[in-house]
Amino acid sequence: MERKIEILSNIIGIITNIVTLSPLIVFLLAGIWSYISTGNFFDVILAIPYYIWIVLLSISIFILIIKRKEKIKQSKLFIQRKILFSPDINITDQLDLHGTTEVAEINYNEAKWKIHKLNDSLYLYIRQSDPIESLLIEIPPKCLNCNTDLFQRLGFWGGYVWECKRCNKSIKSSDSFQIIGSHALAVAKSEIKDNRDKK
Repeated sequence: MERKIEILSNIIGIITNIVTLSPLIVFLLAGIWSYISTGNFFDVILAIPYYIWIVLLSISIFILIIKRKEKIKQSKLFIQRKILFSPDINITDQLDLHGTTEVAEINYNEAKWKIHKLNDSLYLYIRQSDPIESLLIEIPPKCLNCNTDLFQRLGFWGGYVWECKRCNKSIKSSDSFQIIGSHALAVAKSEIKDNRDKK
């Protein structure tokens, strides 16, 4: 039964894609037929009544809107988990072994980001690595207004929207939590290094 539902879903998907592309398909087929029949690519295309093009484009746009809204709806249903992120995979591998401590906060891209450090100084000594380079950033970030975890969904016109469920603040972002978080972490590391060097 599940197999039949999957096949039916795939067939519906193919039909939907064909209907969505119908203006382009009709344009190309009419143009090819026109070129074969008359030697001019646009004769048959121009002979098609304008209202046919309006109907085809309207259906195509309608389907695109429905598909985009469905994709946004699915992104809202995604269970959001709190993670600590570092571009260095060796650092993230140590999280379960040693744990972390929050050491700083940074406001970046209209959100508040928490910075953590590994609790094991011996690991950093053995690696001979600068402790600042082992910092991690907490995802998701928090709302600047009420300090509540933000939720991420797809934006209708692309990118992402970060939403606060407490104060209803909404932030548009071209990139995801993880991408912006990596930028915020880089800025935080740079600022901490500057402050350390001034002492």
